[in-house]
Amino acid sequence: MSILNNGLSRFLISGFGLGATSARALGITIFVFLLGFIVLYQIILFFVRLFRKPKAGGEGA
Repeated sequence: MSILNNGLSRFLISGFGLGATSARALGITIFVFLLGFIVLYQIILFFVRLFRKPKAGGEGA
């Protein structure tokens, strides 16, 4: 399944099913912001996992 070929993205890009130009513009804007949010979230997760100290199994407090 592609990011552009699922129900939510088709709904947003089509303008909420209305087909009006202003609705399409709003839907595309929401779609772009959602994509940006998801990409930013994945980047933050990557850096958190990169810098998180791994827990050692044998060492304890």
